[in-house]
Amino acid sequence: MKIKNLIFSAVMGSLFGLLPVSSFAQNSFEMTEPETSDGAPQVIGGVPASKADWPATFSFRSGGGRCTSTVVGEASILTAAHCIEDGAVGSIRSQGVTIRVRCTHHPRYATDYQYDVAMCLADQPIPLANGALFETLNSSSGIPRVNDRVILLGFGCRQEGGGGPSGKLYTGASNVRSLSGVYIVTSGGAAVCFGDSGGGAYASLSDVQRRLIGVNSRGDISTTSYLTSVSSHGVVGFFLDWADENSTTICGLHNGAAGCQP
Repeated sequence: MKIKNLIFSAVMGSLFGLLPVSSFAQNSFEMTEPETSDGAPQVIGGVPASKADWPATFSFRSGGGRCTSTVVGEASILTAAHCIEDGAVGSIRSQGVTIRVRCTHHPRYATDYQYDVAMCLADQPIPLANGALFETLNSSSGIPRVNDRVILLGFGCRQEGGGGPSGKLYTGASNVRSLSGVYIVTSGGAAVCFGDSGGGAYASLSDVQRRLIGVNSRGDISTTSYLTSVSSHGVVGFFLDWADENSTTICGLHNGAAGCQP
């Protein structure tokens, strides 16, 4: 059986035959920590992810559906722009603490869907379980390369075409087939599905430290996934401007950022 898992969220809109990971954009939301694995069986090659391995990955729900997000600094959360309204306000719950969060789209997303990233600012530092580290963004334009293996992560459905349950954190590996504009295109192995929108994709190379290389954006809900690269020039510029405007830091982009994956 071919391995296909992970994918995106809600409304079935299409663009060049591809489904956005989610298309619901709501003004209120709540981000929550992953639930403890219940030992669920693998589905279409999916592998239940350990909460302990991915403590900075959060599920969030709005009135329109589910997405995935990643804490990349003590007050900085990364997700997909199509998951939430620009300027939306919600909350993140971590370690028994509820914190107010406000999200901002990449300014080019409205006219170019490849810039499918949003940064969300927490109004106080976000505690992670057992003092775990925040995920660090890749800042190298040379990573990933075509044919590199990457790790996909998300809370979405686990069957080709969008079927099956969602809400549990799953992970799977795929291969980079091309680098197209701001997108990293992967196919083979795992694929993103409804609910995985906004989740992080990671470098899977023996010579590269753990780095978040892309954000789950869209795919064909079968074999191919499109990830917005976090190291593209236009995306990095947005991250730096957002951090400067909000007097905060992002792991991988600021030397002074604390609590980051090394």
